[in-house]
Amino acid sequence: MKKFFLFAMLLMATAAMNAATTPKAMLDGDSTFYIEIAPRIPHGVVLTEPTEFAMAGERVSILVDPENGYQLLWVSVTKQGDQSQTVPVNNMAFTMPQFNVYVDAAFGVIGNGPVINGQIAAPAAICAGSALVLTPPEVTGATQTQWQISSDKNFTSYEVYTNQPLGRSYNGWKLRFMASNSAGTVYSNTVTITVNNLGDLSLTGDLSACTRQESNYAVAGASNVTYSWEVTDENATIEGTGKSVKILWGTAGRQVVTVTVEDTKIGCSETLEMQVAVQSFIKDTDLNNIVAKKHEGKEYILIYPNPKDSHYRYQWFKDGEPIQGATGQYYYPERGLEAGAYQVYISFNTDDNGNLICGAFTPVFNLTPERSAFQIQPNPSETGQELILEADIEGEAFFTVFTLDGRMVFQQAVSGQQPTVQLNLAKGLYIGRLSQGDASEQVAKIVIR
Repeated sequence: MKKFFLFAMLLMATAAMNAATTPKAMLDGDSTFYIEIAPRIPHGVVLTEPTEFAMAGERVSILVDPENGYQLLWVSVTKQGDQSQTVPVNNMAFTMPQFNVYVDAAFGVIGNGPVINGQIAAPAAICAGSALVLTPPEVTGATQTQWQISSDKNFTSYEVYTNQPLGRSYNGWKLRFMASNSAGTVYSNTVTITVNNLGDLSLTGDLSACTRQESNYAVAGASNVTYSWEVTDENATIEGTGKSVKILWGTAGRQVVTVTVEDTKIGCSETLEMQVAVQSFIKDTDLNNIVAKKHEGKEYILIYPNPKDSHYRYQWFKDGEPIQGATGQYYYPERGLEAGAYQVYISFNTDDNGNLICGAFTPVFNLTPERSAFQIQPNPSETGQELILEADIEGEAFFTVFTLDGRMVFQQAVSGQQPTVQLNLAKGLYIGRLSQGDASEQVAKIVIR
């Protein structure tokens, strides 16, 4: 060992001199490549001649000096950074390829120590969540063997591999085989693990949904893949087969959306799931009309006949806007009703904020004062025809037109005794509202034919 150490020092000094006198252009040239020797090889020393650099096609000798009582078990030469690409070693020498190389070796106890006969090969690439398929090398004299994986090539720390599935984070980890007995421990060469994955996938969509209403779901983070969608609701329908679909739910309850994303080129797939709380949509038979009645001389409106289900909740709207606090079956304001277009949204479902969902609007109820001085001429009229508003207008007022479902489709400031407006609206029935500051609003029906 001492003689070899002196010889090794001489080789290193010679290499240093050669490196000092070698032109930089030669070291950096396309035909000169680097030789890296694995650090801290237990129980022996490994050197090469020439050291550090060699020309492509040049013969490189491998020199080893085991500690007393140890012998060389194996030596390997692989491409630097890619240990799956090996370089043949014959009679402790190899021909320098056209890339940088990594030289590794193992020493074992002479006689009674275990011996690993041969090297391990890099396992085939696996999909994230799958297990490696490994073939152990032949071993003699071992009482214990195991596969080891580590995130660094020196195995400073490692995990014992027992066929557990590996996630995408294991891509690039190192793998080796260990054999031991009472006389010592030896290791195989090191190879790299390749784990294929589809990237960072995510499933987005509505966590709360309603029967008879479509919900949207989509996969983000994948490309050049196929999608297979499924739901637990047997009465649901799925529209679309790509990365986004629309689902029309048919059954209330806790449902699950499942999509399998597959990349056929690498043979990998991943399944994503999302739980959805599906609530029942209101029945059409409970969407009754609004009627007007009087109580103690005041007019009020209500849903009639009463819905059979007492759990329904209500929200009243006037001219398309919700009425604050009007959440009962009837609407009976103390100051009396104002003219306008009234609707009720009915449901027994609410979201996390207490807002009604999975419901529907009743038909519109138009309330017009009995002795209103507000009239529209001509009525019926043609689309685009100029209309005259006959009303007592003091100052400036606003004329607004609504559809029967409460949507505003026209608004214009008006003034004078008989202002005019021009309505370019589709044929149908509309509600016109004339409002003057804090004064009572006046409403009239408009027929466009």
